[in-house]
Amino acid sequence: MYYIRATRLHLKTQNETYFGHLVHAVKISMLLGAMAIQCLIHSVLPFMFTTAVSDNIEQVERLAKREPNNETPT
Repeated sequence: MYYIRATRLHLKTQNETYFGHLVHAVKISMLLGAMAIQCLIHSVLPFMFTTAVSDNIEQVERLAKREPNNETPT
């Protein structure tokens, strides 16, 4: 029962439904995953993705803070 209560409390404090929270968390996960792959490729081939991670850090921060964003991620 603790996990159910903790989940409900978290969703309430975030003012989100379960599925809204799920979609939001998946967006962040997908962006971070893409950034991790780009960073790994960059570590082997330094000429590739030279600014990809640094360009997307602000996007991740906005998503995490749930700020509105009018830009599309790169």
